[in-house]
Amino acid sequence: MHIIKYIELSLIDDSPYQGRLGLGNEQLREKIIKELKASIEQNGVLQPITVVQQMKPTWVIRSTC
Repeated sequence: MHIIKYIELSLIDDSPYQGRLGLGNEQLREKIIKELKASIEQNGVLQPITVVQQMKPTWVIRSTC
């Protein structure tokens, strides 16, 4: 079992809104969890994941075990 210790949310650009998304967006949160699980199942380790939304800005998730 893998324990996710750290997830950092940030914008691709260094805008003043960096890191303000949090996990309040339920749809995005579900997508993040799904992508993390898929990464672990495929690779056996947690890989950096990019979550792309239809709207701008695009959020990037950097994960560290």
